[in-house]
Amino acid sequence: MELKGSNIHLSLIEPGPISSDFRKNAFAAYQKNIDSANSVHKNTYLAMEARLQKKGPAAPFTLPADAVVEKVIHAMQSKRPKIRYYVTFPTYLFGFLKRILPASWLDYLLGQVQ
Repeated sequence: MELKGSNIHLSLIEPGPISSDFRKNAFAAYQKNIDSANSVHKNTYLAMEARLQKKGPAAPFTLPADAVVEKVIHAMQSKRPKIRYYVTFPTYLFGFLKRILPASWLDYLLGQVQ
């Protein structure tokens, strides 16, 4: 609202699962900073280690970073960019579900996915 009439447009890029080195970097930082063997949270850390060391995409429908770049370029070059740009299938799906489901149903569904 504050930018109305200023010819400045805002867009929200909602990427969803994108392939990156996040898990590799997070695991390296974890190993450097956490003494999991002597922690009361040892079991939680073991589960996290398995997740961070998993090979391949972290989630179904993972796309490369180029998919995000395409949306950013479109938003920057458009005379009237969209307010939201969904990138992966899950972001399109949950964007749709957010419009048709009551908030409590969506919260339940999101809890089941995680």
